[in-house]
Amino acid sequence: MDIKFSYANCKQNAKNKLYPNTAIVKDITELPKFMKYDYTFIEFKDGLRKKENFIRANYATFDLDNDHSEREEDWIKIDDIKHIFPEVWCLIITSRNHMKEKEGRKPRPKFHVVFKINEIKSADSYKEFMHYVQREYSFFDRQALDAGRFMFGTDESEFYEIKGDLTLSDHMKFKENENDFAGYNIYEGEIYEGSRSNTMIRVATSILKRYGDTDEAYQKYLEQADRCIPSLPDNELETIYASAKRYYEILKKKPSYIEPSEYKKPIWEDLIPLEEDKTPPFPVETLPCVIRDYVKELSESTQTPVDMAASCALAILSLCCQGKYKIRGKIDWIEPVNLYTVIVAEPSERKSAIISHMTKPLINYEQEYNDTHRAEFEKNKAEKRMLEKRLSIIEQSIVRGKGSMDDLEKITNEIALFKDKSPLKLYVDDVTTEKLNHILSTNDGKAAIISSEGGIFDLLAGIYTKNVNIDVFLKAYSGDTIRVDRLGRECEVINNPRLSVLLAVQPTVLKGLVSNNSFRGRGLTARFLYSYPTSKVGDRLYRTKLMSDFTYGDYEDLIHNILDDEENSIITLSEGADQLLEEFANELEPHLITDLKQIGDWAGKLVGNVLRISGLLARANMTINHTVLEDKDVVVSEEQMRNAIKIGKYYLEHAKVAFSLMGSDAVTKDSIYIIDFVKKTGLAEFSVRDLMRGCRCFKTKSSAMPAINHLIDYGYIQEKASEPTKQGRPLGTKYLVNPNIFNK
Repeated sequence: MDIKFSYANCKQNAKNKLYPNTAIVKDITELPKFMKYDYTFIEFKDGLRKKENFIRANYATFDLDNDHSEREEDWIKIDDIKHIFPEVWCLIITSRNHMKEKEGRKPRPKFHVVFKINEIKSADSYKEFMHYVQREYSFFDRQALDAGRFMFGTDESEFYEIKGDLTLSDHMKFKENENDFAGYNIYEGEIYEGSRSNTMIRVATSILKRYGDTDEAYQKYLEQADRCIPSLPDNELETIYASAKRYYEILKKKPSYIEPSEYKKPIWEDLIPLEEDKTPPFPVETLPCVIRDYVKELSESTQTPVDMAASCALAILSLCCQGKYKIRGKIDWIEPVNLYTVIVAEPSERKSAIISHMTKPLINYEQEYNDTHRAEFEKNKAEKRMLEKRLSIIEQSIVRGKGSMDDLEKITNEIALFKDKSPLKLYVDDVTTEKLNHILSTNDGKAAIISSEGGIFDLLAGIYTKNVNIDVFLKAYSGDTIRVDRLGRECEVINNPRLSVLLAVQPTVLKGLVSNNSFRGRGLTARFLYSYPTSKVGDRLYRTKLMSDFTYGDYEDLIHNILDDEENSIITLSEGADQLLEEFANELEPHLITDLKQIGDWAGKLVGNVLRISGLLARANMTINHTVLEDKDVVVSEEQMRNAIKIGKYYLEHAKVAFSLMGSDAVTKDSIYIIDFVKKTGLAEFSVRDLMRGCRCFKTKSSAMPAINHLIDYGYIQEKASEPTKQGRPLGTKYLVNPNIFNK
């Protein structure tokens, strides 16, 4: 039989809601190539896994983790399923923790059971059916029954097909007959003549069991009666319902009777974190061995997160390579390799110490270069003074009528072509935008900013001056031509500018970025890679292992080696690297309009940044020997691209936190505000009116609804069924609170 399902472009991502790909397989041997990604058997509009997008379900998926007992004889094994559900078709998929020890508990069978069912076209009906089955077969996980059901992809799953002619729906109808109308026939579709009376008495009895002898139960009975074709007369419907009520009174006296309140009890799913509790650590194994070793030793010696030194290393590589290399992604796509990097850390995190250690090779290179070329600099200044003096003499001669215009033209051409030779300064730590333009203009379009204070953001925000122009930061990121026009001064044209930026700032500085709309609106914040390391303060050791001189020596040699490279080389991609980058871009793209929509401006540049990082890794992996570079082009290998993608995904997770800190994710921010309000007040349920009274940030119902819907999607609250007043008017919508939030 054909097996149809949808799958995502990612794996083991609880927050992903996009499943854009559809697969239909005829043989279970085809499943592994699709189910290595997260997948679902429910069909959603536009592949977006949301309750309101539910289209249909032809399968029901249950978790069976055997957590109900520690005795092996009580466990349900894969072979048991075909005996428990005779003649029922199902697919069994082992989970990622199948027969693995977890949290000190011994290994046991853990698997998903996917049953074929009669088509269900509403999310509520699907959920009711799932809970109905679970009450009958309590070994299925009660916390995995919602209409947004999906499974984590893994390369480790095993697949088993149990063939049969029955659907689970057919099987459960049989079980209903066995158990005296134990279930509520919620299957969609018409009830035709010949079966109307029998079906409706079963439906009526099931509704009474669930809702009791109430007006609500009768209304639901009438709703189900609309499925009858042709319609049953009113008097016959009344007779059927009266009969069901008499039978219901008998059922109430049986020991197996379940009170309606148990049916109405809210079913809570597992909470999905609204924001990451911890950012992932930098994947230091992705760095070239020379840098990796130094980063690890430095982090250990200073007792700082490895993220700080690793991000510094990438920023310094970008400084060394800018102007010397570009990288070709496609035939018509070439990127510079400079990076804008921000490390976010609280005070006392030793940001300055890390930057000092990482930049030491740059300072040493500057000093050695300037000492070697000092005489050349002095000679250059003297030659310029002589040219200017000659120009002055010729101009005076012309004024007296004795000079030649040819001499004037000649000397002005010499001055125009003259190149200043100034002492090398690889980076600055404090600069105005005007000064930065000048540095770029006089330094072949190259400049770098490295600062542990982050004062540049204050400068750009206009704290020190009202006339702030961030164009230089925008254009120097991508190498676009900069034209600087100043009143009374000659126009400066900077072709192919390259700027690298490394800032280490406090969270309060990052929060301040949101106060200036032009930063986000013009794309400045989207150009930075953000690192928000988990603090080690409180766990640091006083006495640590000293860094090896050999490790530092290798790191310094590499940095100096790259600084000595010739300019204008193109890094290319190997076939494997090109394919990996394409796959990453295709995987990322649909997320830009779903779960990454809030940071879509930043995420839209991630592929380009990954390409830049891959070029830096490729050059840093080259043998430290210029004879090799002269004979060999720099080519990004498949492994280096894979490492660059890992680094890119690291920065993606940290960007989510950074942008949340900057206040860009308003929905998440409002959702957290609501949860804090509920925790503070201890409310078990609330209305929008309650929120507006207690949370002054919500002025209207519409302003609160995005956060409320977000909390529903993430399992924090549920909409409570409306209850009529004495006047018959329904009360305003109430929301039930997941009691698990009080344990977080």
